Amino acid sequence: MRFRLLVATTLGLNLCVVLAARAADDDSAPPEIPAHLQGLSDQEVSERLRFAEEKLDYRRRYSQAWQYGWTGFYGLGLAVHSYEAATTDSAGRRADYIASSIKSIGGIADKLINPLRARKGAEPLREMPDATPEDRLRRLARAEEFLRVDSKQAQRRDSVLRHAGNIFVNCGAALIVAKGFDTDEDRAWKSAGIGMAVGEAMIFSQPWWPRRHLREYEQRFGPMPPQVSWQIVPTIGGAALVASF
Repeated sequence: MRFRLLVATTLGLNLCVVLAARAADDDSAPPEIPAHLQGLSDQEVSERLRFAEEKLDYRRRYSQAWQYGWTGFYGLGLAVHSYEAATTDSAGRRADYIASSIKSIGGIADKLINPLRARKGAEPLREMPDATPEDRLRRLARAEEFLRVDSKQAQRRDSVLRHAGNIFVNCGAALIVAKGFDTDEDRAWKSAGIGMAVGEAMIFSQPWWPRRHLREYEQRFGPMPPQVSWQIVPTIGGAALVASF
């Protein structure tokens, strides 16, 4: 049993790392210059860049602390729960610790697959060339892209699905442990309550100000055209082309 738990934990961590590598954000490719930025004077571009960089750098250390702090927290939880599961003699407690370990792997995976872009602030912009007006336009295009991404990630804080998912996962784990392994139901639901509280703390502590910064940018310099992305999603009996704005 202990060997199997060790193997499962190792596989879970390896999966997180692989998925994180595939989902790593890449700022290296130069962006195209969108139509709404073409024709701006170099002075206008510089003014927009200064404003955007100031907003992107705002409370960058908090964003870093949130990203790495919660990743480390779930990593510590995985280590502790895996050890407890491997050393306890109680089948019910083992099931509870295994469920907690799986939830910790999910927390790690979420932070690695969906890293908080705001942790980088405006640093990627400073690494871009700015010798020519075209370089600065590309730099501004990337800055606007970052403002959009940061704002979109901040919206997850108020996502009903995200909060519902937190409750569903913890309640589901409690039911499995309580009913499927004949463990103490009070212990199972106490573990679920702690898991939900931690999940909500993580969600509500996520940076919220990028949405305000995007609004301030658009109020000062005019609205940016909406970005449309297309994806094929499975449906009953086929597939559908869905547009996201």
